[in-house]
Amino acid sequence: MHVFGILVLFGLGVTAAAVFLYPFFARFLVRELWALIAVGAGIGLAWAANFDMWSLWGVPVRAHWIGVTFTGLALGGIGYFFHEVLGLFAGLHRKFDDEATVIERGDMRRAA
Repeated sequence: MHVFGILVLFGLGVTAAAVFLYPFFARFLVRELWALIAVGAGIGLAWAANFDMWSLWGVPVRAHWIGVTFTGLALGGIGYFFHEVLGLFAGLHRKFDDEATVIERGDMRRAA
């Protein structure tokens, strides 16, 4: 259970790192390659922490470096998942906040 908690928190860290790194690569890459930045940040974090979730869960892997790399891929996926979930909540906030502003102004033509 502790390994799962570490994965989730590292996934949030990967999301933050990818959000920080995205503006540096935005002029070279298309928007859809955000996942590649997240996976790269996840692999980098897994190697920096020498974190192998497979050995901690008792799953045999041929070599330690494979386990660390696959852990980084999983961290990138978790980071990408958090990015999408946070985008959903940001979109909901914009939707409800903007509609509330329109309703308070009394301009119902723009609300439809």
